[in-house]
Amino acid sequence: MKNLEKLFNELRVSEIQVSKRKGAKVISQKQLSTIKQSIMNAILNDIKEVLSESEFVGINENGIVIEIMNDQVDSLSFEMNPKIKGLEFDAYYSVLDFNMEQEAKRERAAQRKKDAKAKFTNAQAQRKTTAK
Repeated sequence: MKNLEKLFNELRVSEIQVSKRKGAKVISQKQLSTIKQSIMNAILNDIKEVLSESEFVGINENGIVIEIMNDQVDSLSFEMNPKIKGLEFDAYYSVLDFNMEQEAKRERAAQRKKDAKAKFTNAQAQRKTTAK
C-alpha cells in the first residue's frame, strides 16, 4: 500500500483544476484522467508486491486485471476499475445508505422466511382439521 499512500499524500495537497459545468463544480477531464491513471498505477504496483511469480496483474481496456492462483480451480481472475466521483459525492453517506439498504433487504428476507413458515404451519394445521 506504500504506492497508494504516497499518491494519497500527494493528492491531499495537489492543486485541483475546477470549473463549472451545468452549474455544478467539476474537475477538468484532463486532470481526472491523470488522477485515475495515477490511482491505477499505484494499485497495480502495490498489488505486484504481494503476488507470487506465477500470478499476474496488468492494465487493459477495462481497468486493472488480476489473476491469482487457486489450488482447486487453478486460478481466479478479476478486474478493478477505479471511478473518480464528482465533487458533490459524499462517500460517507453513500456507504451509510448502502448499509441501511442491505439491512432492510436482510430484514425483508427474514420476514418473508418467517411468513412462509407461518403459512406452511397454518396449511398443515388446516389439513389436519379437514382430514378429521
